[in-house]
Amino acid sequence: MNRTALFVGASGLIGRQAIKAVLKSGNYTKVISIGRRVSKFEDDIPQENLVQKIVDFENIEASMDDLKNINDVFFCFGTTPKTAGSWENYLKIDVEYLRNTAKAIADANRLPNQELVPVHALFCSGAGANKNSMIQVVKIKAENEEYFTEVGFERVSVFRVPAVKVTEQREAPRMSETLIEYFMTPLNWVFGNGLMVEDSVIGSAFRRVAADTSIKPANPKNIFETAQGASRYTFTGSDMMRIASEK
Repeated sequence: MNRTALFVGASGLIGRQAIKAVLKSGNYTKVISIGRRVSKFEDDIPQENLVQKIVDFENIEASMDDLKNINDVFFCFGTTPKTAGSWENYLKIDVEYLRNTAKAIADANRLPNQELVPVHALFCSGAGANKNSMIQVVKIKAENEEYFTEVGFERVSVFRVPAVKVTEQREAPRMSETLIEYFMTPLNWVFGNGLMVEDSVIGSAFRRVAADTSIKPANPKNIFETAQGASRYTFTGSDMMRIASEK
């Protein structure tokens, strides 16, 4: 069966690993990547089904034709206040651009007279996301998670990414990631898996959850279902390690 995947933000650390896992899987006849620039991949990554589109997130509605007929959409789009340069820029990217794009994709794939959009949305969030938190970044992550259900996606899979062990160097390395790995490695060893996960493992978990909708979080509390039939599954770091290791 012909299936199409859409990536929003495939140039970042997690998005790059997820799209490479998807391309290598051969599960899709078409993989579309939209972003602010074109990404380059290693020669051993199959790219014959890959279509990259540069879009203007200020006017995402102008790219509606590229957003139609999607089965799975991977949202690995986001930044940090420091990288964005200001709090205002951070909100524009992580809230305005993200939500406007999610709504545009939902609208482009909504069937007549149907409340739910038959698209599986997979969202890269962060560990500790909590809409009641006093920390604004943590609160925004949780609010974004809920927005994907509110906008109408039939199925939403949230990946609350913990500390990341970087196996593929970024174009612009982050000192914070080096420090986190230094301190988290012994803690991860002492307290158990899931506090820190390799970037490639996270990418593999994204791919497997998209391919097999029977995969669920280990904790039933991380399963949310609406009266209309929509579902939102929240996967933790330990979930991602378990899923990626399964055949």
